[in-house]
Amino acid sequence: PPNLNLHPVIMKLNAASRRTLKNARENGGLVVATIDTFRMHYDEFGKPTVVVIDEAHRIKNNRSQLFAAVNTIATPYKLALTGTPLQNNLQECYTLINWINPSLLGSQRQFQKCFGDDIEDLNFQDKSRKRVHMLKEKLDSVVFRRDDMSSLLPPKEEYRLVIDCSGIAIEKRSCFAQYQDTITACMEVKLPVICMMLTQIEKLGDKAVIFSGRNAVLQRLATILHCDVMLGETGSEARQEMIDAFQTG
Repeated sequence: PPNLNLHPVIMKLNAASRRTLKNARENGGLVVATIDTFRMHYDEFGKPTVVVIDEAHRIKNNRSQLFAAVNTIATPYKLALTGTPLQNNLQECYTLINWINPSLLGSQRQFQKCFGDDIEDLNFQDKSRKRVHMLKEKLDSVVFRRDDMSSLLPPKEEYRLVIDCSGIAIEKRSCFAQYQDTITACMEVKLPVICMMLTQIEKLGDKAVIFSGRNAVLQRLATILHCDVMLGETGSEARQEMIDAFQTG
């Protein structure tokens, strides 16, 4: 929403991020933090109204420090996102669902007696399948698959621009050298097109993030556009400064 107060992303806890959290506690807004930062400093985050956890399968172990941290959150508004859905482990299923909705499945002992024992009993497969079906029906109120959410999301817009690099002449050298030369030559053809697209994006008042699998491409763009480049070796403090500048600039 346009009136949402989005605070700088918190990659680790330092003086600046503590000020961010203090501001969020006093004035509200959205705080985005790494899950490990939250695990180590959960007491600094106060009492949020809504909590969203990405990679939520990481809290499936109810004996982990991470689960202990997120389990301190008392808000009833919780959302767990995961690309690794509930697998063939009923206790992990129980832990994740019980964090989202503690009253849905009862106690761990009740859950095991009602579902676990029958589902895990390979001697009575018909009964096991019925219990699986019953469990699925019970979870339908809190578990939404990607297909279920598609109608709630705006349509994805994807543009693919094909750039013809077939006219590039490469000196015959070793295979690896030819490959490197080809990549470099193609980059020179693509860069003007990328710059043209970025100019149009800037005119619309939008922001852009460019991803590339080649550091040389990013470094060349950074030189041309006078912008920041974030590489694998970029330190956490420098990353945070870049993110803050991007969000507020």
